[in-house]
Amino acid sequence: MDANRLAFRQWKLVPRMLRPTTHRDLTIELFGEKYENPILMAPIGVQYNPFSTRTQKQGSQKSVQKLASHIELETGLDSPDPVFGKNFKENFNAEPEDKITEASAEWIGDVFSGAVHSWGKIALLKKHWDGPIVLKGIRRQLDGAVGSLDMLPEIVEAVGNKLTVIFDSGIRTGVDIIKALSLGAKAVFVGKPAIYGLAVAGKQGAKQVLQGILADVDQSM
Repeated sequence: MDANRLAFRQWKLVPRMLRPTTHRDLTIELFGEKYENPILMAPIGVQYNPFSTRTQKQGSQKSVQKLASHIELETGLDSPDPVFGKNFKENFNAEPEDKITEASAEWIGDVFSGAVHSWGKIALLKKHWDGPIVLKGIRRQLDGAVGSLDMLPEIVEAVGNKLTVIFDSGIRTGVDIIKALSLGAKAVFVGKPAIYGLAVAGKQGAKQVLQGILADVDQSM
């Protein structure tokens, strides 16, 4: 996280004054669909929410899941790790939140399974899936790694028009988004800020955080 935030601080904007700014177009086209702005909700995996049952009874579970993706996917695709929960229930005849100790042990074995992944598995996935594939890199476990924003221009140049680049890592402000887009990203994922808002004030809190970031983008432009 420190490397990501440092990268954003090191890249500077050069203001252009006395330019017409009355028309600001934030729309983007992604996978053949047009969207009003380039802000997407980052997938946040393996969350434990002791209030999920109550939330679902109150009828807001669908709203929370929809909030988990700016592009409206099927609800099941937005939920946190449904496969793990299903397998755990089959093996232990209980929900993960009802047996925290056992679920924690199972989760560690599931995440740190020792399985080796390679680019060859992406080819296998493409062979059996003709739709778009969004491949999200996760390398926060490696201390001392280069900031994601520092690598963005190099990645954009390498893939050219063969791939759609969506930036994710360290987005906190509207100016951060402008920097990522200026360096070649087609859209950006926002994760922790929205989740912080969700933790403080539920659906409305997450909504206000995203609205604030979007307003910052528009105002900065």
